Amino acid sequence: NDEILEALKWPERIHVLAHELTHVVQYELAEGRLAGDLWLIEGFADWVGYQVLEALALDTFSRRKDLKIAQVRQERGLTPLSQMITVPEWQALNARYGSAMPYAQAFLATDLLIEQRGLSAIMDYFRRMPHATDLIENFQAAFGIELSTFERQFAAYLENLLG
Repeated sequence: NDEILEALKWPERIHVLAHELTHVVQYELAEGRLAGDLWLIEGFADWVGYQVLEALALDTFSRRKDLKIAQVRQERGLTPLSQMITVPEWQALNARYGSAMPYAQAFLATDLLIEQRGLSAIMDYFRRMPHATDLIENFQAAFGIELSTFERQFAAYLENLLG
């Protein structure tokens, strides 16, 4: 990983470090049982990373969001969030689209979820993981909405956003 970090400019290094440290926090919140929806795990780590860049005045959150929107606009073949949950599903998306597309979609979905339900609901989602027996039920308990309903809202949001 040192070689990868050395090749990145300073803001990108900070983003990667903030992203990875967010995974450590997620793991701690989940009491070592981080086995949730991968789109939300990765999307939230990116969301925090971009917030850190803005807090350090290295970039703006809105510019990063605009870049993610542009990436999604280019592809148009969006994957339902319910097919971005497991490691094999995530790896298949990375193989098909490259890593940029799944991360862009995951970030935008997470941003919308935070806008709708708040940051505390995200924290609650991770805290519920050690006791969750069903990912769908965990999502609904934390956010007060079924994943399928949120997927439809997200699809409509993207359709509006992308024009």
